[in-house]
Amino acid sequence: MKTKICGLKSLREIEIVNKYTPDYVGFVFAGEKRKIDEEVAQTLRRELSRDIKAVGVFVNEPLERIAKMCEKNIIQLVQLHGDEDRDYINALQSEVEAPIIKVIRVQSVNQIKEALTLPCDYFLYDTYSQHSYGGEGKRFDEMILTEVYKEDLSQVREGLQKPYFIAGGLTAQSISLLDNRLKPFGVDVSSGVEISGQKDEEKVREFLLAASKVS
Repeated sequence: MKTKICGLKSLREIEIVNKYTPDYVGFVFAGEKRKIDEEVAQTLRRELSRDIKAVGVFVNEPLERIAKMCEKNIIQLVQLHGDEDRDYINALQSEVEAPIIKVIRVQSVNQIKEALTLPCDYFLYDTYSQHSYGGEGKRFDEMILTEVYKEDLSQVREGLQKPYFIAGGLTAQSISLLDNRLKPFGVDVSSGVEISGQKDEEKVREFLLAASKVS
């Protein structure tokens, strides 16, 4: 199972992930809590191990800005965490070659089925919040996903076959409690490996070790 550590902001945090090598890291270009600008991201990317792929996290971002960061190789994948629809994703795909991750903030079975028709490369399931586009470090009801993925639904079969990440309130302790009927491509963590808003080396190590034990 792949691992993604999201919301890196400093060279110290780059040192930590370089030491323990998750598959992906996320640079957040939206919100307030973990937002960085393009200049900082470029600095972090230069120091990031080439064995780790950088994901840019955006919310309703102008296409031109995303394309620019892809062109500069600041990011290698694009994560859309806002209200981006089919037309937006199609337009972005015409501008960039980078794989696109579409975040779905889990609310209901029907909502997931509808989202599965979107033309992205990956899905990322996160917790819905009325207050922000991020999940705020809380778990969502995994039974909603299980209900969708246990069926071979002809109308969304292509979507069901796409790889997906699970995020939202994961920690080294809770990752083993993921519903074993789900087979995520990867797991995504941010606050679950932090202390006082900063990535903690021991928490990162423990999370990646725990993830490696989940089949």
